[in-house]
Amino acid sequence: MKLVRKAFVVSLILSCALPVSCATREGTTDRGGRKRITIGLLLESAEGPSRCLDGEWLIKKANIPGVDVLIRYAEGRQEEQNRQASELIGEGADILVVTPTNPETAASIVVQAHRAAIPVLAWGDLIMNADLDLYVTADREAAGYLQAQALLEKSSGGESVLLGGGENDPDAHLVRAGQLRAFKERAEKTGGEIPMLADLYLDPPTREEGRRRMAALLDDFKTTGEPVGAIMAFSDEIAAGAIAALEEKKPGAPVAVAGRGATLPACRRIIEGTQTFTVYTPSPRLATAAIQATVRLARGMKPEEVVRSLDYQERSVDNGYKEVPAILLEPVVVSRANMIETVVLDGRYPVEEIY
Repeated sequence: MKLVRKAFVVSLILSCALPVSCATREGTTDRGGRKRITIGLLLESAEGPSRCLDGEWLIKKANIPGVDVLIRYAEGRQEEQNRQASELIGEGADILVVTPTNPETAASIVVQAHRAAIPVLAWGDLIMNADLDLYVTADREAAGYLQAQALLEKSSGGESVLLGGGENDPDAHLVRAGQLRAFKERAEKTGGEIPMLADLYLDPPTREEGRRRMAALLDDFKTTGEPVGAIMAFSDEIAAGAIAALEEKKPGAPVAVAGRGATLPACRRIIEGTQTFTVYTPSPRLATAAIQATVRLARGMKPEEVVRSLDYQERSVDNGYKEVPAILLEPVVVSRANMIETVVLDGRYPVEEIY
């Protein structure tokens, strides 16, 4: 039976698309006499490299004695994810790990789980307005800080443009707070104000909106004669739009551009030289933190005790209902110089897909 289960896990890792369990129960205790744990893993979608890969990593980390995983993909529909949560509770999940499709409307998952005395860990994206137990994610503010710090050191001396995410997105404000902290530190270090040409939030936060807004800004800057030295984008998708605008308008002096997310197209642009940096938190680290926290929560440890037991800084994130205990992992800046030792060695993409 164990060989069958391992083979099934491998097949799920290769396909990253099966909306079925990656393991089944074999009793109620493991070899150490502890209660077996069944994790209900609810992911936004099987499509897209980051979601698929994060699911793979968590399954790899969860393939340990005494831990089974039931996985579902909502394919972008929050109502479907809410239904799947109920399904997994009925199948005996001891804890739900959720990357919500819509953080604003996923609260019913927490309500359902708590009625069944099951804790909920949000992974990657926060579940808003709910009595959430624990949140594990990349540190968005640190991502903005590291992105801006690296770009301010790299830029040609021109002024900066900040292209944020949606104005109602809490993550967009966290990234912006980190960027502004880097600006403040840079100003204190140099003894002068660091010029900023524009500070925008984009609705919708898409590639096309990034291209459109950046193209309009470049037209304005051409009229006023203000040079652009750096563009700090909330995501790699927005960065792609800004790069398209630069290629269209050709401002002359080189412009450093950074995004966030380490998408495959962004990594390719970095190698090609059109994008300077991206920022991301390695999937193995996120998955390790998530599975360690999940097992402890499922075995009855309090969220604050989980954070302390794993030696993470005690932090919290406001989700509109309460301050949720959080494990926030430090991201890394990815450039052409460290592409191999970051995204490639992390297993995010094979080297031949990037180069």
